[in-house]
Amino acid sequence: MQANGNIRIAASPETITAALRDPAVLAAILPACRGVTAQERDAFTADFAREVGRMRLGLSARVRVAGEGAVQVLEIEGGNLLTGKIAARCDIRLAPRGAETRLDWDGSVTLQGLLRKLAETAAPGTADRVVSALFYRLKQQLESRPA
Repeated sequence: MQANGNIRIAASPETITAALRDPAVLAAILPACRGVTAQERDAFTADFAREVGRMRLGLSARVRVAGEGAVQVLEIEGGNLLTGKIAARCDIRLAPRGAETRLDWDGSVTLQGLLRKLAETAAPGTADRVVSALFYRLKQQLESRPA
């Protein structure tokens, strides 16, 4: 599944880069995320959980944010025998535009097992909507901070 788009955020590229490496921000913007723990500067462990009917599905994933300056990469990889696996990569480009930064993303999501079955039952374009929502939540996080 492919996902691409852009958003303007009232923050500098440096502020956005720092936010993408903040465990609290990652926990707030990653869908169904219950918590993020830093492992290294660019590597994190994230725990995800979602109720599906009467079942609670959870998984742990490795999250990596790499790159410097205008080009960043966000990768998520993880899963388990019950839920299946996820592998996602999003290439991010940051371009300052006055007091704002244009954030462009181009990514892909690969799902296996139950995660794939659940995504297949959702409406087409689910990956695009989920990734768009992630960056919209990043915008909300950064623009709601006191100046």
